[in-house]
Amino acid sequence: MSLLNFILWWGELPLQTVLLYVLVRKQIFRTFPWFFAYTLFAVTAGISRFLVRNHHPIYMKVYWTSEAIYPLLGIAVMYEVFRSVFRNFNRLWWFPPIFPLTVVLSLGLTISRNLSVPSGLQSGWMSWIVGAELGVRLLQVAMFVLLVTLVLLFGLRWRQQAVGICAGYGLFASVALLTTSKFYEFGTRFKYLWGLASIIAYSIAVLIWLWYFSVPAKTEPPRAEQPPLTAQEMGRYKEIVRRVRRP
Repeated sequence: MSLLNFILWWGELPLQTVLLYVLVRKQIFRTFPWFFAYTLFAVTAGISRFLVRNHHPIYMKVYWTSEAIYPLLGIAVMYEVFRSVFRNFNRLWWFPPIFPLTVVLSLGLTISRNLSVPSGLQSGWMSWIVGAELGVRLLQVAMFVLLVTLVLLFGLRWRQQAVGICAGYGLFASVALLTTSKFYEFGTRFKYLWGLASIIAYSIAVLIWLWYFSVPAKTEPPRAEQPPLTAQEMGRYKEIVRRVRRP
């Protein structure tokens, strides 16, 4: 492996380690425990892969075991972000089902694709792991689009750390969704380009997370004796709901 390929292939691990340090230093595990768990697992999995990179059979076991866990953590992180950004929207009857419906739709599309599109991968369980990743990427892209729409619609703050988490996932998932689809169809023939594109996109996502968690977030004055939503905010939300209901 050339020096350039080595840097590209493993360059994300130092970035992820720096992100983990920032999360620990700022005690982000208190506010975003699932994102912290995801980052900790990513660093652990990355170090494990690096240590066994020259032992192909062991590397493949470590690689595919970790890949099977990533989709589960990805769904947990998306739910955490959803609850953090839109916690005041639970008053609207139509809002709470959005996330579970999005998950079900993503999983349904993934299963349908796995059953209808022939896989270029040699093993059936590998196909289902990659298929699960496709489902999570689709969920992350859908959540990012939903987030952007509601931020613009309701005037939410872009500087929220939860928005930064979703933005990083949205960028990475958009690239990974395309490349993983091709990897699922063409198998090992597309492995190098799939891995390279995913690593570059993920490294950019980590840089986005580093920026969001390193730059001090704007704090809001405490509202201990105030309702979760002000009267002005409730009026704006009710007006939007009336517009949605109007035929």
